[in-house]
Amino acid sequence: MARSVQTTSQLIDIHVHGAKTHDTGTRRQDDILRIAEIHGQHGTGAIVPTVYPGPVETMRENMTAIRKAMSSQRGGAAILGVHLEGPFLNAEYAGALDRQGFQDPSPRRLSSLIDDFEDIIRIITIAPELPGALKLIETCRKKGFLVQ
Repeated sequence: MARSVQTTSQLIDIHVHGAKTHDTGTRRQDDILRIAEIHGQHGTGAIVPTVYPGPVETMRENMTAIRKAMSSQRGGAAILGVHLEGPFLNAEYAGALDRQGFQDPSPRRLSSLIDDFEDIIRIITIAPELPGALKLIETCRKKGFLVQ
């Protein structure tokens, strides 16, 4: 699903969880569209909405909302795809994230997360120090995802 995006600004925000009262965690297409609209009003040309780490089913529902927003978007900052923040993160460095959503890296878990969404995933954050993470990073790079 390649798509050409024209932006009025050079600014691309690659880690966006929301704007004002709208959040990417609601699993609602309307919230994603409103986030893009608000960012566009403040000079951002494009965004990559970020999905919080959590149960695979929840993360997939969030990606579905983002995909729907991408296909119906009429204005605001262009929605370029999805940034998956985990769930393969290190609980020792959770910061403000909920550790409950973290998972150990495994090919099976990665597949259950990304299957049918490879066309919209742009970035995935993985803790490289976790056992099994390097294999997942290699797989993600082969799929064309930016890994951080």
